[in-house]
Amino acid sequence: TFVLQDMTYLCISASDSSSQNLLQHFKECIKFIHECRLGGGGCLVHCLAGVSRSTTVLVAYLMTVTELGWEGCLAATRAVRSYVSPNFGFQAQLQ
Repeated sequence: TFVLQDMTYLCISASDSSSQNLLQHFKECIKFIHECRLGGGGCLVHCLAGVSRSTTVLVAYLMTVTELGWEGCLAATRAVRSYVSPNFGFQAQLQ
């Protein structure tokens, strides 16, 4: 984590590959997002295309703060951003 221009960043290294273990980053990412929100700030979750990795992290977070399962959280995300699509490996990790 580092601070630049009044923003706090959490950067993780993860490829958009179905064999990538994104699950190992869930706890750290969820904690970071939650702390941003508790502090009254916003939180931008992004990856190169905004389709798979960032969506997977967001869905993992939503699953912890709602009673929805991964499919419900993904559907809620798609309602706002229609083209999100975690790869099959990431979907399996959300289950």
